[in-house]
Amino acid sequence: MNQTSRTMNMDTLSPARQGLITVMLSLAALLANHWHLPLYFGVDLIFGSSFVVIALLLLGWRSAMLVALVSTAYTLLLWGHGYAMVIFLLEAAFLSYFHRRGQRNILLIDCWYWLLLGVPMVLILYHWPLGLGWPATLGIAFKQPFNALLNITLAWLALALFRQLPWARVFALPGCRLQEVLFYSVFSLLLLQGSYLLVAQAQRMIDHRQLSIAQQLDWQLEQLAALIQRQASSPITIESLALVARPGFNLAILNEQTEVLVSLKAVQALEASDCGQSIRAKMQLWLPCQGAAMQRWQQGYFWQQLELNQNAPPLVLHAEHSAMPLTDYLSTSRTKLMAILLIMAALSLLLSWLLSHLLSKPLKQLSHASLALANATTADHIPEFRIESGIQEYQQLQQNLGSMQQKLAKRFENLFAEQEYLQNEINKSTQALQQSELFLRQITESSHDVFWLRSGDLRQVIYISPNYEQVFGRSCQSLIEDPNSFLATIHPDDQAAAIAAFEHYLISHRFDHCYRIQRPDGQIRWIRAQSFPVFDDQGKAIRHAGVAQDITSLKLAEQRLAESSDYQLAIVNSIIDGVITIDCHGLIQGMNPAAEQIFGYQAEQLLGQNVNVLMPEPYHSEHDQYLKNYLHTGNAKVIGIGREVTGLRANGEQFAMELAVAPVQYQGQLQFVGTVRDIGERKRIETLKNQFVATVSHELRTPLTAILGGLGLVLGTQQLSTMSEHLLHLAQQNSQRMMRLINDLLDFEKLAAGRLELNPELVALPKLLQELLAQHQTYALEKQIALQFRPDPELDELEVLLDGNRLQQILANLLSNAIKFSPARSVITVSLSLDNHELWFRVQDQGPGISDELAKRLFQRFSQGDSSDTRQQGGSGLGLAISQELARLMNGELGYHNLGSGCEFWLKLKKIQQK
Repeated sequence: MNQTSRTMNMDTLSPARQGLITVMLSLAALLANHWHLPLYFGVDLIFGSSFVVIALLLLGWRSAMLVALVSTAYTLLLWGHGYAMVIFLLEAAFLSYFHRRGQRNILLIDCWYWLLLGVPMVLILYHWPLGLGWPATLGIAFKQPFNALLNITLAWLALALFRQLPWARVFALPGCRLQEVLFYSVFSLLLLQGSYLLVAQAQRMIDHRQLSIAQQLDWQLEQLAALIQRQASSPITIESLALVARPGFNLAILNEQTEVLVSLKAVQALEASDCGQSIRAKMQLWLPCQGAAMQRWQQGYFWQQLELNQNAPPLVLHAEHSAMPLTDYLSTSRTKLMAILLIMAALSLLLSWLLSHLLSKPLKQLSHASLALANATTADHIPEFRIESGIQEYQQLQQNLGSMQQKLAKRFENLFAEQEYLQNEINKSTQALQQSELFLRQITESSHDVFWLRSGDLRQVIYISPNYEQVFGRSCQSLIEDPNSFLATIHPDDQAAAIAAFEHYLISHRFDHCYRIQRPDGQIRWIRAQSFPVFDDQGKAIRHAGVAQDITSLKLAEQRLAESSDYQLAIVNSIIDGVITIDCHGLIQGMNPAAEQIFGYQAEQLLGQNVNVLMPEPYHSEHDQYLKNYLHTGNAKVIGIGREVTGLRANGEQFAMELAVAPVQYQGQLQFVGTVRDIGERKRIETLKNQFVATVSHELRTPLTAILGGLGLVLGTQQLSTMSEHLLHLAQQNSQRMMRLINDLLDFEKLAAGRLELNPELVALPKLLQELLAQHQTYALEKQIALQFRPDPELDELEVLLDGNRLQQILANLLSNAIKFSPARSVITVSLSLDNHELWFRVQDQGPGISDELAKRLFQRFSQGDSSDTRQQGGSGLGLAISQELARLMNGELGYHNLGSGCEFWLKLKKIQQK
């Protein structure tokens, strides 16, 4: 598997799934070692390494090492020593290292491991430290690589079957190469057959030998019983036992309490031990409880007893035979057989490689030709595909590739152009990656932590990082010379707690403590120290490791945070709006003094109660359902939306209030913060304002209407002097101006109160704009300004559904402003366009434009270009503010932009329903 495939494996699985699969493979490896196949005494075939290889190919080297650690731990229980665990872990590390470097054939990598490291380590560790003889050591040295090759073959076969499953694509495993399939298929056929012969023949040999020993023990007991019958009148002596005992056998006579009356030598099987086991119906096996499996078998004894009840008192005859001859024989015979199997495995490897190479050679030729195609620089260098094979399928493939060659030549230039582009992108990415690696290296090297190692008895400092001098202000050499000199740096107020924590560490083996130090320059700093011991196989601490972190800045930040929290609490308690905090169940968690004053409760009275106690019906009954709907659907009634509601005081009084609720996350829990404002006074003022507006509407508009009617009648029917006519015209203009001001005030009040309603109807837009220009024609002529309508021919028959009066009000305001501020002998252009169901109205003038100062307040109430007392242009300053609000109400936007000469105001209406 190449590096890209391994990266895909790690990217396609989440860390949680990787961990779960690793645990499953570890358990499978443990069970595979538990269900071992015994070859002979203390020598077994185990299969846990198969799952180590599967973890390596599926998940990478980290998971493989973890599975190897779990599976090899069982060998401590199985064989009673840790040498096999060391060898197998080193094997997993060897395979992981070379696999990460791109070596695909795990089987060949493992062969090199056993040839270079594995077999030499077995010979050294099993013969000298473990004390096995050379025959047994050689047998194990031959068995281990054979077992490893068998496990890798089984792992490959399992993965080959796993690739065929539909959900195997999650691991992004590369496909099997033909050479691999042929190689492993031939090799596994030979290896599995040899494994079966090895296990079956070993078991038959063990059964045969044990049967022979059992028969000899029966015969010895019969001879000893006959001897006792012959010498019934005289005691049995050691010399008598020696006459009937065969070489290698020990005979003994016991009483009913299994006490030895006479024996040739010490009876091993009677030693206190619970490690015996039954071999056959009568024969038992005694093994020592301590030591490696092979050593225990070599020190073991087969034994059998016979009771003589006709004697008085009854006797128990005991015969035993050392297991060492059997183990030595089996070791020697197994060693020869294992050597033959290893030779067969080597020949199988060679045969598998040759056969797979010959059958896959045509495909390799195709691969080389494809590589030459990838390395070609122009279409003229496209290689010719030739496959040397007598197989018809390969020949047909060559013909197909030949036809593809012509098509590839035509597109070759585009291919290399794209390749050059991709190469540039790769170079950029590589450069960015190098810079990132450099940055990470700089961060790592600039770590401010202090690392240290001490001996197992804590009397010696093995290592101290140089940053100790920067943090503690003392030299590293001083700590090496006196390992306890750092205690002098601890602040006197913290020394007792630090010493107590260290004494507890000697018992619990965990140290995590914060304390202050006082540097030689008098500076006080906070330190967090952590430590843990490292144990050997016997549970003895061989060293202690630790790290010290300077957390002064963290402590200062915590202090500032606490001060900030107190400051923010003081702010909340001092604001005039009420603040109430509830949990996701609606229970009150806190409230500020302003809330207490608004509702007439003390905070202690409401803590833990449902917030609906502050609400009258129907809000009281509906509040909890609002919360549930929000938590399940996200739909908000009040949450996240400010609105006016009715509150309930402690004395039962209901009042109008403005409520805004916002969700917050605090310590992983969802809570809600509500801001409450008593708007009773504001509502009273609004009532007064509405009354005032009604008074204005009735008391001002009615007289003005009568005045305007009278002035119009006089001007239309009476012959007046020039001065009188001028004065009447002036009165008429001022009355109209006052009427417009009153109308603007009333419209703005309705917009602010949300009481202005639209009356949509089908409107012919070109006709509306022509009427608008006709209405302003007289005003434009007075200003010596030309009005120009620029219609779109495609929109002559356009009719849309909207409020025509309000649209005309907006456009009339824009047009009158353009006439008002345009110079004489200029042109004002009005245009209409339709773009993707959006209507655009544009009014373009040739005036001075909008200054930066005016732009900041252009759409505000009572905002005018000339706000002085001597301004030349009239107006209320409400027109653009009202127009903007009307545009929003009609689902549109109102804006402007300065031109090179003049200004253009535009109105955009969205989602227009046209006919």
